[in-house]
Amino acid sequence: MMIKSGLLCLMLAALAACQNVYNVTITLRALRPRGFRAYITVDARNTNLLYFYATTYNNMQDALNFGPDKGQIEGAAIRQPNGRWLFEDYFVALTVGTVVKYGIFIPEQLPNAAGDDGLMFNGPRVDYKLFYVAALEDPSAPSPYCLPTITKVRGRQVCAGDVIFEDNFDTLREDVWQIEQYIPTDHPLHKK
Repeated sequence: MMIKSGLLCLMLAALAACQNVYNVTITLRALRPRGFRAYITVDARNTNLLYFYATTYNNMQDALNFGPDKGQIEGAAIRQPNGRWLFEDYFVALTVGTVVKYGIFIPEQLPNAAGDDGLMFNGPRVDYKLFYVAALEDPSAPSPYCLPTITKVRGRQVCAGDVIFEDNFDTLREDVWQIEQYIPTDHPLHKK
């Protein structure tokens, strides 16, 4: 009986720990001539902040064994209109063969305390993953979530679903325009 209740408590604790697990997809791009971009997909509606952190290494062996690192990449990701997140750093210079060991932190609420190291947040930290820089990509290339479209816009790449023109007519002068309403009499749906 004691073993069954202990096993039940262990299962309940494991289920409670799994409640804060997020389904995260991160696509990384090393940019040419310098820069770094991370496209992050995560269902984190209860937060306005997502923190990206990474360490760069010369080779895979150093990354796996916590060898000497080349540098750090870190900062807040920006929420995109499509519900995804984007982290960009245009100052880091990566080369082909560099290994990036990265993860994200998703705070669940506002800071709960201030210590010597700054503000403290509660929330899950996604496990580290590795990214091998095989090629440097063009910074103007579309995101991996970009669906192709036949629409062309001069000077930039557009994707299906993008807003290419928006105006709410704040400066519309109503005194210049006359409202006229026409009732179609020759349309088949409006005949008696």
